[in-house]
Amino acid sequence: MAYRILAYTFDDRVNTADGRPPFYNESEISFADASETEIYLDADGNRFKQVIKSHPLGQRLLVDATIGETDLPEGTVLSFKMPNGSKIKDPTTQKSYVVLIAGTATTNKQGPDILNDYRTVFVFPSDPDDTQPFDPTKSYKQVGIATSSSYYLPATEIPTSYLKTPCFVAGTLIDTARGPRPVETLRAGDLVVTRDRGVRPLCWAGRRMLSAQHLRLAPHLRPVRIRAGALGPGLPARDLFVSPQHRVLLRSALAARHCGAAEVLVAALHLCSLRGVRQHDPPDGVAYHHLLFDRHEIVRSNGCWSESLYTGPQAMLSLSPQARQEIAALYPHLIAPGAEIRPGARPFLAGRQGRDIAQAHRRTGAPLFSAAETKDPRIPA
Repeated sequence: MAYRILAYTFDDRVNTADGRPPFYNESEISFADASETEIYLDADGNRFKQVIKSHPLGQRLLVDATIGETDLPEGTVLSFKMPNGSKIKDPTTQKSYVVLIAGTATTNKQGPDILNDYRTVFVFPSDPDDTQPFDPTKSYKQVGIATSSSYYLPATEIPTSYLKTPCFVAGTLIDTARGPRPVETLRAGDLVVTRDRGVRPLCWAGRRMLSAQHLRLAPHLRPVRIRAGALGPGLPARDLFVSPQHRVLLRSALAARHCGAAEVLVAALHLCSLRGVRQHDPPDGVAYHHLLFDRHEIVRSNGCWSESLYTGPQAMLSLSPQARQEIAALYPHLIAPGAEIRPGARPFLAGRQGRDIAQAHRRTGAPLFSAAETKDPRIPA
């Protein structure tokens, strides 16, 4: 489990004159113009503390985050700068919240406080049992001082949107112009075999490591293992490990009848009712790898066809800040506000559709992929 905090970064320094709490004595406090960041921290007894730099416990970011203009890597210890915080109240609901000046801690006493400009505050309910969402568009009033050095926050599940990008696990063999290669060895410019357009240059390759502790706190992020032959004879040729939302290509009469398309893409997680398809708990964590082309492609992985990175808006948000910056430098139009959503290489099946298709195949025993002519005669089915 983990706990959730909202961070708000303002353009100017928050008023903490003479060491007083943030927004001291202000009758109209608005967060509408501040940038919001939702963060999830490793729970340490569900206490959010003003930690001592030499002995930080818990409070570590579970996923890379951007707070204001500052990129913080997974594992950064978050804290607050001063024990005096503010209590603010929503006049309409009478709900109150704690506001603290944001800071970071390190395991080194001399380590820098990365959030050192007093522009960012952390906000969470005064009452741990209060589940009403904080509304930054409302006006709040400072009604008191919060003087604790430790605050209790309720545990929460990490949402699945935290990792919705399709990823291959390290060790997956990807078909290239020079034969199968481990995904972790691929770099931009390498020529990769695609189902629709023959050999295409890879535009970007990214990596994201999730520790065993991370997977314990967020078990829904554990990879899915598709055993050799689970999708049909020789498909995959060897066990394939992918992220839960990674889509694999299905081609069958059942899929065509249910979905009206000869070929469809289904998330690996939605195939877990099939024999030989299950989520896997790697004891040492997992390294996920992303492959991006100039459009959404289908590539051969361990002998079966599955998708490259799809640059839909939710997928882009679940990438690390550094990855988004790298992709934005290549394709600015993908990150721009209101960017047009590019089509997928095949229809995507929603969760229920994918699960229904998997159940139908399990009942009939029919393979999920039947060989057929591909669009490029150079690429075998």
